[in-house]
Amino acid sequence: MKIKAILPVFSGWENTEACSGKASSTGEFFRLEKTLENFFKHNPDIPVTVVNDGGQTPIDVVRKFDNCYLIDDTKNSWIHESKFNSVGAPGYLWFERLYNFADQDDYTHIIYLETDILTRHKIVHIPRYEMAGRGMVSHWVANDFYCDYFKIEKTKHIKYNTPWLTPVVVASGKGVEENEISFLHYGTGGTIFSKSFFDKTSKNLPLIKKLNDEKPEYFLQDLAITSLALLSGCSTGGWEDLCIDEGSIDWLDDRNEILGKPTGKEALVHKHEFKE
Repeated sequence: MKIKAILPVFSGWENTEACSGKASSTGEFFRLEKTLENFFKHNPDIPVTVVNDGGQTPIDVVRKFDNCYLIDDTKNSWIHESKFNSVGAPGYLWFERLYNFADQDDYTHIIYLETDILTRHKIVHIPRYEMAGRGMVSHWVANDFYCDYFKIEKTKHIKYNTPWLTPVVVASGKGVEENEISFLHYGTGGTIFSKSFFDKTSKNLPLIKKLNDEKPEYFLQDLAITSLALLSGCSTGGWEDLCIDEGSIDWLDDRNEILGKPTGKEALVHKHEFKE
């Protein structure tokens, strides 16, 4: 494999507190530095391109690492009003950056990093799927919308309970909400894409742009890119070098059945909380 990585940084602009957990760039830049430090410790030969999402420049952090590069974009991608995510989500600009990055013919695979990725081993597993990662669960209403919008078959194959309450649930006294989801979504931190993924999906990017323009409040980049993969005939599935920090999903009772039980040997851990 010839891998390169892309890592967006959301800092220093309106709603930063919601999307990064801090009111300034300080926390995000700390997480960025820890993410890069651990990644290069185990994978020094994989170049990482950091993309500044219109906030304060992370150039001082990037300069600390060899094989690390910066795209200092002045635009931010965030859609603040979201029906499915209280803090919003990156919009179509996220896709543009990823696909522009993939347009260079110098790789076999691209890893999408986030500032909550812990690297603890060298990456060694060749992915078996064109978009490979660790599937995540989402609210069934979001899955239903994406299946209907992109005409993806609803398989309804996974049942689980969510810990958050809704008025209906509170009135019923159940305390949990029962869900059935149509597909596991990828495109989150640690997902790895093959070159063929971009070759197959590029022709359908206008459908993602249309969703962004017509229904921005429904836009979630991970559900959107998974839908794009499915409607483009790409294979999706797990990657042996990625797991999810179990503490972040301890509410999901059947998480090992749905997401796969971590072995402890995975190179990357998504949704890790770095301690300052």
